[in-house]
Amino acid sequence: MAAESNAGPDSTAATRPAAALINRILAGRYEILEMIGEGPLLSAFRARDRSQNRVVAIKILVPGRNVASQSSVVQKLREGLGEILALSHANLTRAFDVGADEENGIPVFVAEEYVRGIDLKERIRRTAPFQLTAATDAAIAIAEALEFAHARGIAHGDVRPQNVIIGPEGQVKLSNFGVAEAQNAAMDQNPNLLQRVVSYVAPDAAASARPTASADLYALGVILYEMLTGDLPYKGDNPVQIALKHAQEAVPSPRNINLGVPRALEGIVLRALGKRPEDRYASAAEMLSDLREVREALRYGKPLAWSPLDRGRAAAPAMPASGTPMVPGAGTASAGAMNAAAAASPAYTPVHEQELAEDEEEPDGTIVMPGRSIRGAGALEARRGGTVTAAATAAPSRSRTAAPKSRQREEVEEDDDDYPRGRRGRGGGNGGRWLTFINLFLFLVVLGALGYLVYSTINIFQPQSEVVVPNLVGRTMTDAKTLSHSQKFELTIVDEQYQDKIAADTIYQQRPAPGYHIREGKQVSIWVSKGPHMAQVPDIQQIALDRAKRIVESNGLKIGQVKYEYDTMVAKGNVLSQTPQPGETKPRGSAVDVVLSKGEEPTPTPEPMTSDDMSPPIESSPTETPTPTATDDVNQNERQRTFAVGYKVPSDGQPHHVRIDVEDRNGQRTSYDETHQPGETISKDVEGIGSQITIKLYDNDVLRSRQTK
Repeated sequence: MAAESNAGPDSTAATRPAAALINRILAGRYEILEMIGEGPLLSAFRARDRSQNRVVAIKILVPGRNVASQSSVVQKLREGLGEILALSHANLTRAFDVGADEENGIPVFVAEEYVRGIDLKERIRRTAPFQLTAATDAAIAIAEALEFAHARGIAHGDVRPQNVIIGPEGQVKLSNFGVAEAQNAAMDQNPNLLQRVVSYVAPDAAASARPTASADLYALGVILYEMLTGDLPYKGDNPVQIALKHAQEAVPSPRNINLGVPRALEGIVLRALGKRPEDRYASAAEMLSDLREVREALRYGKPLAWSPLDRGRAAAPAMPASGTPMVPGAGTASAGAMNAAAAASPAYTPVHEQELAEDEEEPDGTIVMPGRSIRGAGALEARRGGTVTAAATAAPSRSRTAAPKSRQREEVEEDDDDYPRGRRGRGGGNGGRWLTFINLFLFLVVLGALGYLVYSTINIFQPQSEVVVPNLVGRTMTDAKTLSHSQKFELTIVDEQYQDKIAADTIYQQRPAPGYHIREGKQVSIWVSKGPHMAQVPDIQQIALDRAKRIVESNGLKIGQVKYEYDTMVAKGNVLSQTPQPGETKPRGSAVDVVLSKGEEPTPTPEPMTSDDMSPPIESSPTETPTPTATDDVNQNERQRTFAVGYKVPSDGQPHHVRIDVEDRNGQRTSYDETHQPGETISKDVEGIGSQITIKLYDNDVLRSRQTK
């Protein structure tokens, strides 16, 4: 949708590229430093709050999406963000400020806590399936954030792993509260945005005008499924297909993908993914209780064979099949957007009404038993030489079940006459068949118990090899793998994080600790360093030192050695050059050396040749007696003279290139050309021929003295 012509500043924001905002100041306070991410509705930037002297995250409407001109989107975003300013919880990103900047074409922005780390979606992509403890801890942190917000009447509406940030120390932060309703309004205009959110939308979400707590818990169930398996429960070629699977298909068990998932965690996932709100957890607190029970069991080795579904709850029924199902949308994806996407999808077919089979009852309330009726009919037909059709053996006909009760009894009695009375008395027919099944089942149970007893006895008396866990901390992965192969234990990488003081590919934590005894083939969990955080060196040339220092420090670096040089092109006090060069990548904490401009070099005032810093050229007696000529002028032109030239090099901490040029009867030449250290004193004899000799002294190609004798 094109921006309206009377949109004013908003139209600028809709078309301005994100890069154009870098180095701009929003609301006279927030200096935009770099772009760090982009979602369906908002772009995120790292910025410096000049007022509070802290780094924050600034989020604005995505440039170029043409949503800034839609007043409904902007209004809903302002209202939603305004509601979350009072939320403060350890597992929520704290919102500090909501505002606008018409000068830069920003109709609404939010400044919130900046968390260094990666989002949960990226962590899932790298390491899923998670260890059970890691997946449980992350789910608990998200559930705690939701419990806090729900208790204050605020639902999230867009719970996705992309909105969960994992910090360098493992802290979990849920972000983007207050955005869902505005995001839904934007999706009504651009259904393509649904692809990024539909995998986490509850089937009932489209029926709600606002985000709901139940839909948040459904989305958390999807995230837990994804952490445990590394995959999504429902996938498809387009958003409509995915939404229909959420509404119609049974919830897949995570244990079918990851056999290591215990029954308790599987039950939590299945209950959270109930098709209807009443099939799910009633609150985040209820889900938290089950998750904490799992965490306690994992810590202390308690059994996890229980399931929340066993606690007096029936299995979650599917959504009603009558008519076209309601497509998810509110809280994450709006119904209008989904319907627009459905209309555009060639694979979309409405779901038609399905008939539900019901048991027929007799007028007096007695339920007809299909198995008994079918057996009677079969016996009669067999005795009469007839055959039983497939339909008759599959289910009783409607006309038969509706027959009078007396007629049914006659058929049963006629059926009974086929068998001797004695055989019926001993439990013949179906009763005998069930007795056979029961006996066979009991036999298998006893046989299995005996086999298990024999197996356990063998394991008790058979010696098992043990391994003493070595110290792996400080070793490289190559060394650790060699050790694990030779000592016969398995390595499991729990996590990989940046460590400023630990080299890359080096182990910095392990479990169990060194010295523990474990059986051969058991796992040793390790944490591996990714090396120091790397930072890109910013371009600070031609910038004042104070501002250059702030830019360098915001990138995780620091200002190192500072030098000064004269320069006519760069203003005094600004950075003339830097080392390392812009764009290079260095470990965080590295120093950036700078050379500052001293401005234009002042015109030197010639110092008297008799000063302490420069000895005056001294004319000495000719070293050679000139050949007598006819006139004095001729004698003067052929006379050779010697002068003593002195110079004191300035003590400014920099080397100096000193050159002395002589111009006499024979022309101009360089008599002296050397480099000296600061503070040195130079004394040099200079010779010239003729009646007029000019001596010039240069320091770093700058004329310092000129005398003519």
